Amino acid sequence: MEKRRGQIDDLLVERQQEIELWTGQIEELEKEENDQRSGAARLLDTLAVAQEQVERVRVELVGIERAMGELEASQSALRQESDAAHEELSAHEVQLAETRQRALFLSQEVAREFQEDVAAVDWKAMLWRADDEPAGAKPLDLDEEEGEEPVVRRPRKKRPEHPGEAELAAMDSTDWAAVKAEADALRQRMSGMGAVNLVAIEEYSELKQRHDFLRSQSDDLTKAKADLIAAIDEINQTSQRQFEVTFEQIKKNFEYTFQTLFGGGRADIQLVQADDVLESGIEIVAQPPGTKLKGISLLSGGQRTLTAVALLFALYLVKPSPFCLLDELDAPLDESNIGRFTELLKKFVKDSQFIIITHNKRTVAAATAIYGVTMEERGVSKTVSMRFNHAQGEPEAVQPATVADAVRDAIPLAAAPAASPA
Repeated sequence: MEKRRGQIDDLLVERQQEIELWTGQIEELEKEENDQRSGAARLLDTLAVAQEQVERVRVELVGIERAMGELEASQSALRQESDAAHEELSAHEVQLAETRQRALFLSQEVAREFQEDVAAVDWKAMLWRADDEPAGAKPLDLDEEEGEEPVVRRPRKKRPEHPGEAELAAMDSTDWAAVKAEADALRQRMSGMGAVNLVAIEEYSELKQRHDFLRSQSDDLTKAKADLIAAIDEINQTSQRQFEVTFEQIKKNFEYTFQTLFGGGRADIQLVQADDVLESGIEIVAQPPGTKLKGISLLSGGQRTLTAVALLFALYLVKPSPFCLLDELDAPLDESNIGRFTELLKKFVKDSQFIIITHNKRTVAAATAIYGVTMEERGVSKTVSMRFNHAQGEPEAVQPATVADAVRDAIPLAAAPAASPA
């Protein structure tokens, strides 16, 4: 015993030394943890400052990119203007060369035909004297041909023999291109008149009548288009208001049905594009009990099924129908989820009639009547039905003649198992 006691004392001393060693290590680790926490806080502060700087640099970069885009657009516009100016200059140079060649050709023709140097002709003086009366002309010239009334030509105003500086300046400032264009237009108009149209008045009357008819038709179409656009806008506004009201109601119902099916949790439906609700998509977000809030695509198969059932009944609460057929809706659900599903389903049987095609026994047990199709003989199907009296706990056999009679005789909640051999 003394020997054992000595061993125990040695062991006790060893354990105390270990305790002191671990205590020192714990203190060092706590100190190191505090240092790391302070370092982490400093790193967080540095990170926040760096993020602010990055955001500021990003904003400046966006401004610089916008300015660069504007400069590039301005440079492109200037380049286009420069190209257009160069093209116009080239066209003017070509036109000037052609004009010079034509002037040279005309001067050579005049010199050859009239033996006159065009450069030496005083065209201003000739133009000034062109409107003067010929020598010996009468002040009043009466045309006295038989059958015509005399035409009186008024005498022109007497002008000086040589033009003055003002007259020369006026001739220099004359827009000869406009004068030539006007003369060409008058010649073309005179040549285009042709013979006198004797039925122009009747044609004008017919064309005016058709123009008035087409104008009235165009006005009617314009008014109909404006009315149609106004009606479309009104329909869109009404649809948007009704959609918003219905969407909010479905959102509340979805929260209720989701909590009922999952026994808690949280669910929501959100619009992807809030600006245009009529063209927006809808995102379903669900958070079953004990999980994080996430999209429906990240849930398991059973959770997705329950979420879809919750959304289905949320829609059903907004606008219920007197008749509903569910085809193996409970196939992916486990026993506990099927229990909550049937409990929720029983809340709707007062207002609607449900027929469920199922293989699950708990769903069948929750039904008021069962309609099954069996095959006692190969190739011969037979309808078997049973109605439950839940008040007394006893089933009552019912034998409809056909499946249609079975469906027609169904009471609010009926479970129809899928066909299988007897």
